Amino acid sequence: DPRFDMNKSSTAQWLSCDECPSTIRTQCRNDKCYYHQSYTEGSSIEGYWFKDYVSLDDHDELNPAVVTKLGCHTSENKLFYTQKANGIMGMAPPRAGSQTVLQTLFNSENNKVDKSLFSMCLATWGGELVVGGYNATKHTSSVNWAPMSTERGFYYVDIESFGLYPEDQPSTVKGVTSVTDVATDKGSFGNAMVDSGTTYT
Repeated sequence: DPRFDMNKSSTAQWLSCDECPSTIRTQCRNDKCYYHQSYTEGSSIEGYWFKDYVSLDDHDELNPAVVTKLGCHTSENKLFYTQKANGIMGMAPPRAGSQTVLQTLFNSENNKVDKSLFSMCLATWGGELVVGGYNATKHTSSVNWAPMSTERGFYYVDIESFGLYPEDQPSTVKGVTSVTDVATDKGSFGNAMVDSGTTYT
């Protein structure tokens, strides 16, 4: 895709140094708010923050645009350069001094969605993101809810146990005795983090 041209936008504005998010790796460069982020698999991105209108889905579907902070990459390498995705949408819980696109939509003053809720349907190719609820037509059974923790800046779910099941016995069968327990001690096993953007998924 061609690069985004700020000069052709009537609404986009660079963030000044005073507007830099306080909890993200940013610094002031050329009177603009610069960022750099590296990832575990070796790729990295860098660029400048700006603000503009963002809308999910069609404006005619009562999804009006909101003003939020975005990053305009000036450099990207490795998987960012080769993969088909052309951007990242931050969906982590909000931190002090920063707000994601979703949090802007959830803000009560904006009143853009019914509930502070989002859901993702993951698929081999593509998927679906629903903001404000979930699409029950994608489910084969009722929703099971699990307690969640966000204290470390991510969405975490406690894992009580993890097992391997024989191919001829689905994991949904109760009372299976031939399960190989991998870990059942919560203290030594840790937690599961939901990372929708990882290239390891």
